[in-house]
Amino acid sequence: MKNSILIPILLCLCQATFAQNSSSLVGQWQAKSSEFGTFYIFDWTIKANQQCTFRATAGSRYTEVQRTWRYAAPHITLLDNGKQAFKGSIEWLSKDQFLLTIIDDGNPQNQGVQRLYIRQQEQVPAKEQGAMPTQISPSGSTCYACYGTGKADCSSCGGAGGYYDRVPYQRYNPTTGYYDTDYRDEWRHCTAMGCDGGKVKCTSCKHRDVPQSATYGPVPAPEGLIGRWKSGGSVYHFQAQVGMEGRHLTIEEGHTKMHGYWVIEDGFLKIRLFLGGDSQWKKYRFGAFDRNNIQLIEEGGYQRLQLQRLKE
Repeated sequence: MKNSILIPILLCLCQATFAQNSSSLVGQWQAKSSEFGTFYIFDWTIKANQQCTFRATAGSRYTEVQRTWRYAAPHITLLDNGKQAFKGSIEWLSKDQFLLTIIDDGNPQNQGVQRLYIRQQEQVPAKEQGAMPTQISPSGSTCYACYGTGKADCSSCGGAGGYYDRVPYQRYNPTTGYYDTDYRDEWRHCTAMGCDGGKVKCTSCKHRDVPQSATYGPVPAPEGLIGRWKSGGSVYHFQAQVGMEGRHLTIEEGHTKMHGYWVIEDGFLKIRLFLGGDSQWKKYRFGAFDRNNIQLIEEGGYQRLQLQRLKE
C-alpha cells in the first residue's frame, strides 16, 4: 500500500526536477501548426551556449532569426540584443516533447497559441579532411532551340515580331461617281503572350544556358559537392546519379521533400526544382568554399545560402 502511494509521488517529483533542467531544451525541435488559416513548420535549434535559431516556414517561404534564450521553468524567454522578443510557457509531456504556449511575441493575436514541439534527430556537421576538389567549370551545353540565348522564336509570328495585314480602303472615283476598293498592307505587332519583338522565353532549356560565365576561376568539382548539406532548416542532398538534365537533387524541409536536378557549369551551380508548371533553372555563384562549407549567391536575386556538410 505504501509503495503504491510513493510511486506516483516520485514520478511527479522526477517530472518537476526534469522540467527545471534547462539542459533538457538543448537540441533540435520541430512543431507543425495551422494558425489563422496558414500551415506552418517551426524549426527551433536550441544550443547550450544560450544561442538559438528559430525558423518559420509557410509553403515555399520562410523567416529565420537568431536569439539568446533563457529558461526558468516553466517560462522561456528569447532576447534580441538584450531586449525581450518572445516569452512563452513550457509544459513537458516527455523528455522529447513539450507544449509551448505563447505569452508574448509582439503580436497580441498570437497570445495563448499553443505549439507541440517534438525533438528531432540532430544533423551533425562533418569535418572532412583534405581540400575540396576543384575544376574550371565547363561551358553549358548549347540548347538546340535557342543556342544558349534563353530566347526562342515566337510560334505565332515565326520570330518576325509581327505580320502584314491586307486592309481594304474605299476610294471615291470622280469619273464614275462610285467608290472603288483599294488594298494596303499594314504592319501589325504580334500580340501573343510573352512575345517581345518576335522572341519568347525558351522552354526547351529552362534558361540553363547563359551567354557568359560567372567566373573563370576554379569552382567545386561535382564529386566534392556530392552528399548532404545543411542550410538553416533545409537539407540539400546532392546526388551522384545522373538524369536527363543533370544530377538528381533532393531538398528536405521538415517532412517535406522537393526534387530536381543540379549541375555545375559556366561558373555557376544551377538548380531546377520540379515545382510544377514551367519551373526555371536558378543560378548561384560560388563565394568562399572549402571541404565542409560553401557560400552560394543567387544570380540576379537576393538569396544567399550558407551550406555546411553533414555526416553521412
